[in-house]
Amino acid sequence: RLWLPWKVFGSNGHLVQPTEGVPSGFTKRKAVEYSMTSSVLGFGKSFTRVKDKLHMMTHCSGNGDPILYYSNGSRILYGNEHSTTVLGEEDVKMQDLQLNHYMFQSRDYYQKIKCSRGGGQSGKISKYTMEFFDKHEPHANAVNDTGLMERYQLQDRAHKCISKFAKLGDPSR
Repeated sequence: RLWLPWKVFGSNGHLVQPTEGVPSGFTKRKAVEYSMTSSVLGFGKSFTRVKDKLHMMTHCSGNGDPILYYSNGSRILYGNEHSTTVLGEEDVKMQDLQLNHYMFQSRDYYQKIKCSRGGGQSGKISKYTMEFFDKHEPHANAVNDTGLMERYQLQDRAHKCISKFAKLGDPSR
């Protein structure tokens, strides 16, 4: 099974949802520091070959094998309930794959949406509370991460440039 950690984004101090959208409005996240034990699985997602799975849950699935974390081809980490391996910022800096989790967003969004429905599997067990937000959200603004926002801006500029050239017509005529 392959496990990828979440990059948990905070509110950026927004009380209401920003108009510029999620990638541009939420650019601060929690620092990544996870011990590679089975208890960390709630802070990411795992990918398992379906024919080999023994259990399936919201955040993890598996066949009993150790957790395998792939970090940009340069480091492969293994973990289990007794692991002392720690996954940190260097491991997620230049990942080939990443999972951005906009867990908190604005205070208003969290209160109106998250607190009313709960989340995934936990929504059946317990609801999110503003006490949880007040306790955990401040830690989710520790690292500036504008990677996704910059990719969207670059993509937008490229589309505008292509559109301008398309309006000019075929220059070979």
